[in-house]
Amino acid sequence: MPRLVEEDGYPASHFIVPTDIFSGVVPNLNCLELTNISIRADSPLLLANLTELNLGRSSRTSCPRSFSLPVLIDILRRMPRMQILAADDILTEPTDASSLEGYLARVPKVFLPDLVYLRIHSPFLLNYRGLLRQLELKDPSRLCLDISTSIDSFEALDEPLLPRYIASADISSPPVRALSIQSYARQTFTLSGWRTAVHTL
Repeated sequence: MPRLVEEDGYPASHFIVPTDIFSGVVPNLNCLELTNISIRADSPLLLANLTELNLGRSSRTSCPRSFSLPVLIDILRRMPRMQILAADDILTEPTDASSLEGYLARVPKVFLPDLVYLRIHSPFLLNYRGLLRQLELKDPSRLCLDISTSIDSFEALDEPLLPRYIASADISSPPVRALSIQSYARQTFTLSGWRTAVHTL
């Protein structure tokens, strides 16, 4: 019988949402939240009419990460009505930085005109940076952000952590108002940031 809890008390989740679960049963699904549960990219639950998608993974769970960044981008491309998106450590580690950069340069950006809230937590800087780079918004000033990633050294960064549409000095855009920088391991930092926006959830 599989364990429900690991020895350290954290969830022992190896469950993957079956591809055919709820197939044809929830055609009007607008909101989907999965915590410590993997889901396949072809799941019928990842519907085009979703307006809220919350995929979460605890930092010490045994649940595997669900997608690579390119797969998540393809999923979002079929969800044009997305308003609230949260991806908490569900993206796998990029195997090759140059291949990922090349892919992102070739594919068009994902246009999410209604997106007002984005939470992206990934220990892999390429995932964090790549997702922010690929999103195209109708009005960036309406976006509420909760962002987190890990870096080995601030001095080694080859480009800003925040894209221009977020960190712009334009007075018409709400600025970043809160930053949290923490270190849990030698030579590793976690940077989190929040911005107050016009829209309130």
